[in-house]
Amino acid sequence: MKKLFSYFGILIFSLTILSCSPTGLSINQKKQQDEWEQAEKTHNANQIISSIVYMKDPRTNLCFAYIWNGPALANVPCVEIPINLLTTASFN
Repeated sequence: MKKLFSYFGILIFSLTILSCSPTGLSINQKKQQDEWEQAEKTHNANQIISSIVYMKDPRTNLCFAYIWNGPALANVPCVEIPINLLTTASFN
């Protein structure tokens, strides 16, 4: 009976040690998860950047960045905005 408990104890100890040690599979899973998270962050950043509209107020000569899905508005330096991305408001 003591021998049976000894074998059982060794078996439990061995299984515990084996389950705690890292394996190639868990390292690969971690790497894949990191790659997926980075791809998701890049996708989110691209969506946000593509939703920004730059506007210039001709009355004050101030430029603003507006995020459509935000909504968010920020004052930005006009010289930093590429001319093809800048829309100037017009008042009649």
